[in-house]
Amino acid sequence: MMKTEELIKSLEKNATELLPGVGMNTFKEGVVTCPWLRFWTGLSSRPDYVRGILILQDWGVDEIDGVLLSEQVTGIQNSFRTKLDPDTTFEDATIHNLKSIPELKGKIENGEILVVNAVWGCRSSDSDKCGYLGKKVHAKAFTIWSKLVSYFAIEENFFVVFCGDWARFERMSAEDNNLKKFMERWAKWAGNGDAIQYDNVKGRSYFCAHPCTWQITSDNSEQIIIHDPEVLIPKLVMSSNHRS
Repeated sequence: MMKTEELIKSLEKNATELLPGVGMNTFKEGVVTCPWLRFWTGLSSRPDYVRGILILQDWGVDEIDGVLLSEQVTGIQNSFRTKLDPDTTFEDATIHNLKSIPELKGKIENGEILVVNAVWGCRSSDSDKCGYLGKKVHAKAFTIWSKLVSYFAIEENFFVVFCGDWARFERMSAEDNNLKKFMERWAKWAGNGDAIQYDNVKGRSYFCAHPCTWQITSDNSEQIIIHDPEVLIPKLVMSSNHRS
């Protein structure tokens, strides 16, 4: 079986070949990848396998003169090392909210939970900062993240949390909480339903709002932590018009 490092290297190569063709930019280092994934691979004591994955849509907008991947990874590392500050003025809202839940922060830091983007690389500098990237982009990106999910989804208690409206279909059903069936549905939507087999995929799929929209307060009864048994996310209402 392919080793984790070999898989990631292969997926980064595929992403660098595929995603610029649908409008995603490379990082200054010349690679299309995900800073969150590089953060995870850089953890000193990470496991070879993860208990669950949180999938966000993408990293965000490129700068006019480009973005250094190394700086983005360092930014994540420094944020997780820094004590939580209620003033989010100088900290990315996504990272701030992810580390606002102690149980979730701990599992991200020890590598048990992998945070990753569905679409790797950066948006062009003239793009909107957030918003749905469109079917053309997501159909290509699916061929990348689906392989990552399939590689790790080998236990019944494995889970994937899809963060943001981008991952949802107009009509969702109870079957979509079965990860194998949801992956098969995505494959059919992306137009490559026969390209990848998901017979060995196990686990559950969950859905929540993008972390940057989470309103986490200690005295808000609506902020319920889900334990099922490993999912540790706020149970928040998904905005019907928030597609990021």
